[in-house]
Amino acid sequence: MSSPPFRHSLGSKLRLAILGSTLAALALALGATIVYDLRTWHREWIADVQAQADLLGHASAHDLAAGDPRVARQALAIMRLQQRMRGAAIYDRQGRLFADWHADGAAPAPPVRDAAHGTEAGDDLRVNAPIVDRGRTLGSVVVRARDELAARIASYGALALGLVVLALAATWALSSWLKAIVTRPLAAMTDIAREAMQHGVLSRRAAKLGEDEVGELVDAFNAL
Repeated sequence: MSSPPFRHSLGSKLRLAILGSTLAALALALGATIVYDLRTWHREWIADVQAQADLLGHASAHDLAAGDPRVARQALAIMRLQQRMRGAAIYDRQGRLFADWHADGAAPAPPVRDAAHGTEAGDDLRVNAPIVDRGRTLGSVVVRARDELAARIASYGALALGLVVLALAATWALSSWLKAIVTRPLAAMTDIAREAMQHGVLSRRAAKLGEDEVGELVDAFNAL
């Protein structure tokens, strides 16, 4: 003879339903918020690095045209004031290094490729921008910055995990309260019905805890 299948109580089913719906709603809300914020932040960070590259290119155009790398190096060295900047370099029209700067412990900026103006992402964020003066392209400037997207994702993940734990704890307390309101009268009626069937005791009555559908069911049961 096979054993009866495992059955969850009504209170357990109610609690699982509440926890599941809460977790699903929280996951959707957090997921949408985090994805939107990360995409917005990353676009703004790329735009900021691009602006830095354009500014350096504009500031060093005269020095590149005059062949004076000393002042250009001073302009590049200002990048050290921003901790996320890893390096910067200026190349002439032939792709030869004109001036460069890199943060302590960071690798020098990679050589610029032909027609490589744009943005590249990897371990670092690299932006290549042309240096143009009076309609003439004099060379290129390369700016490398630390791409902190992975670290930001990790911080958001930790925050989301904390919020999920807090939400589940609050939902567990709420489900316990609802379980007591909904299932306690039903459990009492089940015990009374079982006692009536097994021992013929018909004098017990179930306690009514509220004026709702469960309360009406208790009244009907007691009337029976």
